Amino acid sequence: MTSILFHQYRLPLIGAMKTLATQTLWYVSVVNFFLIAATAYHTTIGPAITAAAPWFTFPAFIACMISFLLAMMVFEFKFVQGSMYRFASRQSYRHENPIKADMDILKAQLADIQFQLSTLRDQHDA
Repeated sequence: MTSILFHQYRLPLIGAMKTLATQTLWYVSVVNFFLIAATAYHTTIGPAITAAAPWFTFPAFIACMISFLLAMMVFEFKFVQGSMYRFASRQSYRHENPIKADMDILKAQLADIQFQLSTLRDQHDA
């Protein structure tokens, strides 16, 4: 039962499409964020804030939004990205990554070379 539950299917086209869609949606998300921010400022946030702080104009609001985005980017870079790469690397290593197969071959070849070198050293020292 657990083998059926934890079995993962390898469908490369789905992964490629999801990766491409995710990378493309970032651009849509930025535009969407600023459109929602502009709408929120002009309909609810702006009138409420400018009543208490008249200096807080739309450009100041956009500057705050950009500062927030930059802070989130720093957070992502410092804390989240490394974890995501580590997870993706573990997944790749476990699920028939061709680089892992190449590394296994190279490890075997390196072990053979090290054995030959130690044999040569022993013959040279004798």
